[in-house]
Amino acid sequence: MGEWGKQPQLDPGNSDHNPKSIHDKRSFYEGLIVMTQNIYYGFTQYLGIFVSLLSALSFTCFDILIYYVGQRHHPVNILLMNFSVCLIFNIGILMAVRPKIPRTFQEILLLTLSGFLSGSGSVVLMTSIIITEPGNAVSLYFTLPLFVIVLSAIIHKAKPNIWTLAVAMISVVGVIFIAKPSFLFSQPSLDKTMSNLGVLLALVAAFCHGLHVLIVQSLQERNTHNFYIVLSSSAQGLVESLLLCIYFDRVSFKCSSEIALKVVLSGVFQFGGFSLLAFAIKIERPVIVTIVMTTEVVFTFLAQYVYLDLPISWQSIVGGILIGTSCIAIKLIENCQERSQSDESAEPLMQE
Repeated sequence: MGEWGKQPQLDPGNSDHNPKSIHDKRSFYEGLIVMTQNIYYGFTQYLGIFVSLLSALSFTCFDILIYYVGQRHHPVNILLMNFSVCLIFNIGILMAVRPKIPRTFQEILLLTLSGFLSGSGSVVLMTSIIITEPGNAVSLYFTLPLFVIVLSAIIHKAKPNIWTLAVAMISVVGVIFIAKPSFLFSQPSLDKTMSNLGVLLALVAAFCHGLHVLIVQSLQERNTHNFYIVLSSSAQGLVESLLLCIYFDRVSFKCSSEIALKVVLSGVFQFGGFSLLAFAIKIERPVIVTIVMTTEVVFTFLAQYVYLDLPISWQSIVGGILIGTSCIAIKLIENCQERSQSDESAEPLMQE
């Protein structure tokens, strides 16, 4: 047979023909695929938390920029420019996405009312940030769940349990620490004095947005797109800020390119924060989103200390912790109640 009968010899040094080397390469690629799948699964599993963190950071940038430019120009001018930027971005995205247009009278009425409340809340919140400090104003704003509980009890006749009321009182104690009334804190704090107007405006903003949350829940039941909710808020906030400019005779003003850029960025961060928050609520449980969003208080205090060089008093830290803890606890209690109700409704079906 000669040369025809010989079997081909594999060279052990040649990795292309070595069975062990081929097996190692196959194992390596299979492991790489599995690792990539695990990373993708972990990313999608915690995507809602990641988006919520981005929303909190976006709102923090907005808070700091609003305070910075508000110390150099009249607040009503800053409000007008900020809402103008938000409205432009919102219209641009609506033209690109083209969601279903609200057509029923009730839906349009609810959109108008929610826009008025959200726009008014944003106006007074930004004013509170400018005339006080970002960290204190944001901490007070997180009393929003407390107002949602009260408004739900009034509008929907929902009876909060004793645990919810007890936890809500923690927010009240936190407000007292941040407001620092003279009859409790006679010694002046290291930071600048918190004005009564700033405390009032931050709480009014929480009240307006608390009522806005209840209306948004009704709109979501009607499948109203979130971009229309943000559009209504931006448009009515722009109208309100324009009326304030006319009232204070501040319709026209000059500013440097640096201030103009920072106002534009504040509008971008505000719109980005709302958009990321709406997306996070869609892909993650609201209780988790609320817990993560309380990090905005921490981010804002750190940013005002590092970027704005504003000192932070121990009363503000304690008040922020109490309000943030209350906000998280209220949402956890609501989540437990929803789960127990769903379990009770599922028991009859299981018995059948």
